[in-house]
Amino acid sequence: MSENNKNNNTNKGNNNSLPLHLKKTYGSLTRRQKEIYNECTSCTEKIRFLEGLIEERKKSEIGTKIIGLVLYTLITNFIVVIYVLFFKDEKSTTYFVVLLNTVYYNVFIILPTVTITLANISIEIAKLIVKFYNKKHGIRKQM
Repeated sequence: MSENNKNNNTNKGNNNSLPLHLKKTYGSLTRRQKEIYNECTSCTEKIRFLEGLIEERKKSEIGTKIIGLVLYTLITNFIVVIYVLFFKDEKSTTYFVVLLNTVYYNVFIILPTVTITLANISIEIAKLIVKFYNKKHGIRKQM
C-alpha cells in the first residue's frame, strides 16, 4: 500500500498507509516540517514524527486555554476589587455592570481581533520583504 521507489522514500506522495488523523496532520505541516518528514526513512518514523507533532499541538492548545483562564480570573478579581472600593450604592451598581461588560468585550472580543489583524499584516510585510529580496538578488520562486 505504501509507495517505495527503492530510495527508502516510504509513504512519499499521497500517504496511502497513514491513518486518517495523521493524513490531516500531514496536510497541515509547514514546508520545513514536510522536509523533515520526508527525511524519515521508514513509515514507522514518519508516523512517530506526526504523532509527536499532534502531542505538541495539544500542549500548545492547553497552554493557550490556561492563559485565557488566568487572564479571565485576573480581570474578574480586579473588577471585583474596583467594585468593592468605588461602587457602594445601587445606582453605581448599574455603572459597574456597564463597566464590566465593556471590559470583557474589549479584552475577549476586540483584542483577539486586533491581534489577528496585526499578525496578518506582519505576514504580508514579510512576504513583500522576501519578494523584494528575491528580486534584488535574482532568486526565482521555487515550487
